[in-house]
Amino acid sequence: IVLSVIIEVVTLELVSIWFAFGAIVPFILSAVSGVSLVIQIILFVGISALLVILLRKYAQKLLFKGMDEKTNIDSFTGKVFRLTEGITIDKNGSLKANDIVWTAKSENGEEIKQGEFVEIVKVEGNKLIVKKAQNIQSEQKNIIDKEKEEDEFIIEKKAESENSNKEGK
Repeated sequence: IVLSVIIEVVTLELVSIWFAFGAIVPFILSAVSGVSLVIQIILFVGISALLVILLRKYAQKLLFKGMDEKTNIDSFTGKVFRLTEGITIDKNGSLKANDIVWTAKSENGEEIKQGEFVEIVKVEGNKLIVKKAQNIQSEQKNIIDKEKEEDEFIIEKKAESENSNKEGK
């Protein structure tokens, strides 16, 4: 019983806990009436198997409810962004989403030029699979345009800073 509980605490996979419950009945019977070892083993195996078969899936649904919710990256699916680097047949492009530059790959292998709007179809590892955006809502287009202006401003300030550093040397 103790070993099964320790294993369950370490793994948290709802596997060995059933064996702990399966061991309780033979343990009590052996303490109270001195049941033989063969009967204890049969009871242990039978009760453990029944518990695993009947209760494991139900218990997992209850305990792990909400654990399969989407992550932040999954929320990108269906959103529209502007390509910061174009996609060609030979080369993946890139786009900036939530202040992070992501590798972008065309869904069907088509070329998409830099600056065009793309919709994220799905996420494969660290690549965003995209297609040309069909309908861009004006509100989303304004947000994307504002982000582009901010990016251009930052690039301009960095260039000015680098030039002033060179001139100072």
